[in-house]
Amino acid sequence: MPAPKQPGRLHHKGLGWLCCGIAPCRFAAAVPHVRGAARIGATEPLQRVVHQMNIVLIGYRATGKSTLARLLAQRLGWEWVDADVEVERRAGKAIARIFAEDGEPAFRDLEAQVTCELCQRDRLVLAAGGGAPLRAETRQAMRAGGKVVWLVAQPETILARMSADPTTPGRRPSLTGRGELEEIVHLLSVREPIYRQTAHLVVDTDKRDPDALADEILARLGLSPQPEEVP
Repeated sequence: MPAPKQPGRLHHKGLGWLCCGIAPCRFAAAVPHVRGAARIGATEPLQRVVHQMNIVLIGYRATGKSTLARLLAQRLGWEWVDADVEVERRAGKAIARIFAEDGEPAFRDLEAQVTCELCQRDRLVLAAGGGAPLRAETRQAMRAGGKVVWLVAQPETILARMSADPTTPGRRPSLTGRGELEEIVHLLSVREPIYRQTAHLVVDTDKRDPDALADEILARLGLSPQPEEVP
């Protein structure tokens, strides 16, 4: 019998990463500055698979992913994670610094690893990075872990929200060198087909109340809020 093939390896010069190819996401191995490992799904007796149930929010920057992730998690009694915050925690620096010091490919590698690991958890609401679905293995991990909701808004709304957000300079570097509105329009034209391919559900957040949106998402997903505790 031939010996089993060893998993492929990926080396990134910018951060010196060496990642093993582990299905379903080839970024499941830890990089030197990352601690901890993802939880792996369990099975019940008689080998019946326990299906994960997460909600993954995707979409362009400032479409409401972090706000709605928090509100959905509160209603369901689940945890929620902002993937951009987790990327910064593991890298030990802001996203803008990762881009400046290590380059976009290094950032995308770490973003993919973080997203795939988080998608292996259960009862989690994940606010994914705007570019996270660009990689096929990340899209696969998102859909395998639960339901994917694509949040949309008009380019002018996105720009207004980004301009009002104090975290924008450190967390949202320019990706094309174009003007702000021009970049948004351009990247949406590139990403929208990918977002559409990934999502189970599309929700327009333009001029909508976040609480009403959270209730709408739960209703459309067929999920019930956790009953409030009586004092």
